[in-house]
Amino acid sequence: MQQRSPGIWRLRVYVGRDPVTGQKRQRSKEFRGTERQAETELAAFVTRLNAGQDTDSDATLSTLLQSFCEHSERIGRSPTTLHEYRRMAKGLETGAIASCPIRKLSAKHLDELYAHLSTHGLGTAKARGPLSPASVNRYHDMIKAALRQAVRWGWLDSNPADHATPPSERRTKVPPPTPAELQAMIAKAAAKDQAQGVLLAMAATTGGRRGELCALRWSDLDLDAGLLHIRRALRQVGQTLTEGPTKTHQERSLALPTELVRLLSGYRRLVEEEVAQGGFELARDPYLFSPAADYGRPYKPSTITSNFSRVVESLGYSFHLHQLRHFAATQLISNGTDVATVSKRLGHSNTSVTLDIYTHVIADRDREAAGILGSVVAMPELTRSES
Repeated sequence: MQQRSPGIWRLRVYVGRDPVTGQKRQRSKEFRGTERQAETELAAFVTRLNAGQDTDSDATLSTLLQSFCEHSERIGRSPTTLHEYRRMAKGLETGAIASCPIRKLSAKHLDELYAHLSTHGLGTAKARGPLSPASVNRYHDMIKAALRQAVRWGWLDSNPADHATPPSERRTKVPPPTPAELQAMIAKAAAKDQAQGVLLAMAATTGGRRGELCALRWSDLDLDAGLLHIRRALRQVGQTLTEGPTKTHQERSLALPTELVRLLSGYRRLVEEEVAQGGFELARDPYLFSPAADYGRPYKPSTITSNFSRVVESLGYSFHLHQLRHFAATQLISNGTDVATVSKRLGHSNTSVTLDIYTHVIADRDREAAGILGSVVAMPELTRSES
């Protein structure tokens, strides 16, 4: 306790070392009153700091985001997720909010950031102007996750992002292709490259993710039992490919329709003939789809997306590859398959994810269910009561 001038006191409390910088930290405040009142206030100041466990940190938002990216890598986040985190963290480096200590960060600061991103963008040389609501929400999600981690580390008492208001996203649901449109796309792809036709047929019947399809090997197929085992996924960051677990870190086995088993059996024979005619031997545990002569190297996910886009454009459609996954789900739900089975085939972490994505399809089934019940339940006839 130090008297700065008559009746004005500086109260200072040592609160340990900063968890980021390792430097000693002190909290101070100015108080006006008598010496006895200042002593009482100092004791109360210490009590308040102890009650709150003084978990604030001198770390800036930029420091936190850097630490969060490093932590995410240590706990095994996917390369694509890490790439996005680092890209967004770098994009925020030039903004004023980056130097803001996280203990002073408020929901209002974050709302101002989101408004700036929505109207001006990042303001960097490579920026493309204002960001869409979906892009702003990705920044919000990362910042919120980083601040949540700061709370776990004891750097903060609470997460200011919990009270922030990112822009609303108006998602327009683009319907998946119809069976006729899908048939046209598969035929067009197969006419150019038979492997492409097989890949699209597999995407539509299994609902597999792009990276999962690229990572498939012949050893993942049991054609005698009619089963496909999805064990891993291929991820692409720039031109770098990495193979790892699926998005939900869960393996799954899918029953294949007889028609697809027949197609894959014929495709296997074609691959073996093609490799033999080229004077090669199949690689050990070859990939199902490969640009290499020995099938020892997988396609890049970006390559199959580009191939699909060319097929779609040639037909005058506007679909994207992921909609074949939606095709599989909507066809199953529309034809009465229970949500638990659909969720398992798609590899969702739980059925609530499936319910959230395909609410509109389930609502259609609910109307059909109402019609079924209405047709079998005898409704009573109402007559006016005579007074």
